[in-house]
Amino acid sequence: CGHCKRLKPEYAVAAGILKNDDPPIALVKVDCTEGGKGICEQFSVSGYPTLKI
Repeated sequence: CGHCKRLKPEYAVAAGILKNDDPPIALVKVDCTEGGKGICEQFSVSGYPTLKI
């Protein structure tokens, strides 16, 4: 989707910064249309993109 495409570069920047924190923080991307359906249901992902903390 357009929103996901616009978020992608900012997400990559954030992931690069956070992985160097102490302790490191991992950002995770899940494709809800493929094998990630179960985790998307578990965390009530109903719109895209969705950010959870």
